[in-house]
Amino acid sequence: MAIYTGIGGSAKSVSKIYTGVGGTARPVHKGYIGVDGVAKKFYDGGNPISSFALGTEFGIADPSGKTCWYTLVHKGVPGGGLYDSTANGAWLWRSSIAASTSISGGYIYGYEGYALDNWCVNYPGGNITPSVANRLMTVHLPYVKQADYDSANVSSGANGLSRKCFLLSAVEMGIYTWQGIDGLMAQEGAKLDYFDYTTAATDKRKAGDEYWTRSKRTHNGNYMYAFYADGSFCGAGYREDSHGLRPCIVLPLNTLVSSSRSLTILTEHPERRVQNGRNSDPPRVHGTDRDRRHPGRL
Repeated sequence: MAIYTGIGGSAKSVSKIYTGVGGTARPVHKGYIGVDGVAKKFYDGGNPISSFALGTEFGIADPSGKTCWYTLVHKGVPGGGLYDSTANGAWLWRSSIAASTSISGGYIYGYEGYALDNWCVNYPGGNITPSVANRLMTVHLPYVKQADYDSANVSSGANGLSRKCFLLSAVEMGIYTWQGIDGLMAQEGAKLDYFDYTTAATDKRKAGDEYWTRSKRTHNGNYMYAFYADGSFCGAGYREDSHGLRPCIVLPLNTLVSSSRSLTILTEHPERRVQNGRNSDPPRVHGTDRDRRHPGRL
């Protein structure tokens, strides 16, 4: 649904359209043209991702064109005073397990620099189309440094771990620190708004298999915290066990979400739009324009 204009003999794509209203330039969000007596959309300027409800799923294409789905789990800076302004964005969590791995190779003394972290660092390059990957925000994450392995001292704010892609901590997914095995889980963040405080099974954390968090069990180099497939908290997972990986990324709150291939940064999941905290039916399709049910994807 791209729009082009001629500049210097070359066709250049138009990124935004404005119209004059009362002497002020106003952005055009959608444009229609009459074709055989029917209004056909020729332009979609999109809506900011901040306007969508938590729980909405969005499709992001990988470099090959395959679409993967991500759930909006937080907007803005999480509470608790452990994050700085770098976290002020739209937090998108992979809706399904992307891969599985163990953390073999001896004792582990934290998240940073080990198998789970290294996988996430490399994830965007092979799994997110460049037009989106180039917009990922670098977030300072609350974490326990390897040097603080025994004390569980959390480095936060500007001293947090700088990452564009990462695993969520158990705390961010609604687990209190004292619910970790032997109470040995550090306060690596605050609960994100999408999640509820519970260790029980929940659809909000459900996946096809067990999966890792970035939370390390302190005083023991064999365990990282994990969740069962039904979304319940399984406590510490042994480093030699293979569990799933569900990466999280953060995009600017003004990122536009559109069904237009030329303008889309993301594509709203056609079956999982959430309004007022509840899933709603996909938009009604009129006539035979079936393609409107499945928006274009980058």
